[in-house]
Amino acid sequence: MARTRTAGPLTVYAFVGNLGCVRFPPPVRKAAGIKRGDRLTVTVEGENTVVLDKLNVSAQTLRDSLQVEGCACESPPEACGRGDPELVTVGWSYVQLNRDLATEIGFLPSAPLRLVAEPDRITVSVHPDLADLEGVERIACPP
Repeated sequence: MARTRTAGPLTVYAFVGNLGCVRFPPPVRKAAGIKRGDRLTVTVEGENTVVLDKLNVSAQTLRDSLQVEGCACESPPEACGRGDPELVTVGWSYVQLNRDLATEIGFLPSAPLRLVAEPDRITVSVHPDLADLEGVERIACPP
C-alpha cells in the first residue's frame, strides 16, 4: 500500500476485494480510529465515491432513533425511498457494501481504490490512475 502524505489526511491505495468489499489496511484503520464492530454510515458522493463516517452510538440507539421519514431533493437518490439509513458494520478489517450499491458506484472486484482516512471517517473512491497502485497487493475479502 502506498502512502502519499504524512500530515493531514492519510491516503492509501488498494483494490476492491469481492463485489462491494473494501478492506481497510492497518494505517487507514489507525488514522480513522475505526475498528471491528464499529457502525458506519455510508454516504454516496459523486459517481464513484462513498464516505464512511463512524457512528459513536450503540447499535440499540441506532435501531431506536434513526429513521428516514422523507426526502426533499430535486433529484432524490435511489436510497431516499429505502426508509432506513445505509449502515455497515466493520468486520475484521473491511466493510461489505450491498450488491446494488456496489455495482452502481463501480466497487467491482479488483477495481482500483483510493482511501483517504481522517479521524472517524474514510472516503473511498474508484481511482483511475493505476500507476499509483503499482505493487499494491490484491486481497480478497472473507466470503
